Amino acid sequence: MDYYLTLVDSPGQYNAYKSLYFHGSPSLGPSPTFGAFKIIDSPGKEYPHLKAVIYTDMEADDKTCFRSEVLISLRLMLAQLRKVRLMHHKIAPVLLVSLMGKHVRILESYFDGKLLQMRSTRLYKISDWDSIKTVYMILTEYLLGPPIRDTI
Repeated sequence: MDYYLTLVDSPGQYNAYKSLYFHGSPSLGPSPTFGAFKIIDSPGKEYPHLKAVIYTDMEADDKTCFRSEVLISLRLMLAQLRKVRLMHHKIAPVLLVSLMGKHVRILESYFDGKLLQMRSTRLYKISDWDSIKTVYMILTEYLLGPPIRDTI
């Protein structure tokens, strides 16, 4: 079975994906800004898998999962499972490429019916050409790879 990707040009304008952005509020004090750059969806009803490139203005470490990463994952899962073409699926896996300053990591998440499962790669530093080339190859494999996991 062939697998095709559809790039959603502006996630904020696409009705299925609301509240994927947050800009700090002066009334709440200093808050991190986060959002989604791009979303990659699979057309048709076979694959509820979703991939997104997100950003946050905080510095990360390997032991911390940001609130923004969890919120965006959950919002994307809910949006996928609400689509009529995907109603027969029980799981909507989400793959995030999370950009944080000079670092990037990849997160996979899905809800198994009881718990939210999230896995992360290590944090990759993107500060020189050698590290950028390495990270580019890794990101390409994840973003262009086929969907994996039974979702029905």
